[in-house]
Amino acid sequence: MKKHVGFTAVSVLSLALGIAANTTIFSFVNTLLLRPPPVAKPSELWQIWKTNPQGKSAIDHFRVFSYPELAYLREHSRSFSVLGGLNPEAPLATWDHDGGGVTVQCQFVSGDFFTVCGVQPALGRGFQVAEDHTPGTHPVGVYQSCF
Repeated sequence: MKKHVGFTAVSVLSLALGIAANTTIFSFVNTLLLRPPPVAKPSELWQIWKTNPQGKSAIDHFRVFSYPELAYLREHSRSFSVLGGLNPEAPLATWDHDGGGVTVQCQFVSGDFFTVCGVQPALGRGFQVAEDHTPGTHPVGVYQSCF
C-alpha cells in the first residue's frame, strides 16, 4: 500500500463513496417504505383533496381546501371524528434565533394537526384549536429539530 499511494487513495475514496451512497439510499427507503408512519393510528388517517377534472397534471388536478372550506367540513362532517388540515406547499420563513435570522422550511397546519395525528411534542405544547379560528391573530410555531 505504501508503494502505490495513489491507487490506495483512489480505492479508499471509492469504498467510502460507495458505502455512503448505500447508507443514504437505505435510510430513505427505510424511512419512507419500511418503517410505519410516526402517528398513533396510521390506518385511520385519510387525505381528502378537491379535484379539478380539467387539470392536466397532478398539481392542477388535486387542490387543497381553503380554511373556510375546512371549517365547513369540520362542522358538517359525519364521517370523521376529527378533521385537520395542512398545506402541502412548504414555504421558507426567517426565524429569529439568538438575534440572527435563520431560514427555515415551514409547514402550515391546522390547530388540531397534532391531535389528528395522535402525537405530542417532546417539549412544550402543540397547537390549540382556538389558535387557528382567525388566521393571522395567533402566530404560533412548533420547531422540529432534525438532531
